[in-house]
This record gives sequence, structure tokens and C-alpha cells, in this order.
Amino acid sequence: MAKRITICAGIDTGKRKLDVALDGSLERLQADNTPDGYKVLVEWLQRHKVKRVGIEASGGYEQAVVAELRRQRFVVVVFQPAQVRAMPCSSCSAPRTTRSMPR
Repeated sequence: MAKRITICAGIDTGKRKLDVALDGSLERLQADNTPDGYKVLVEWLQRHKVKRVGIEASGGYEQAVVAELRRQRFVVVVFQPAQVRAMPCSSCSAPRTTRSMPR
């Protein structure tokens, strides 16, 4: 099996919280969606050697954290909600169609 070169993280953005997961890992982080929370997030991402971050556009709640991550030299990919809904979840073979399906 090929060794993964780029470590990626995904962020689910809410008005008050950021829920973060590492690709291929059970590691999780929940941080405040505030400048202090961004510091915690950046330190956590750096500790895990993350290079690329995916985040869903979330009514503007993602903008400040995206700007901070880019300032910190992370590659940030902003997905539109329709793109995220079309992605298969990790525990099923079909795209997610409802909010109740696992991510």
C-alpha cells in the first residue's frame, strides 16, 4: 500500500464551533470559531503535520478561519454545500442525501 504523502483535515464549520477530523484517523478536535480557537486549531493541525484542509462554505461562518489558515500557509479548499452532499460518506457507498446520515 502506498504511503500517504499529504496529510489532510476536514472542518465542519458552525457559528460557534469548528469540528475537525484528520483523514484516515480517529483524531478529532472541537475548537471555538473565534481567534483564540483558530490558534488552538493551527497548533493542532501543525502537530499532526496537516498540509491541506477542506472546509464547507457555511453561510460566511468559515471566512475568518479560512483567512487565518491561509495566513498560516495551509492549503485550504472551500467546498460548496452541494459538493459536500454529493461526496460519499466513509461508512456507506452512496452519497449522503440527508443530514441524518453519518459523515
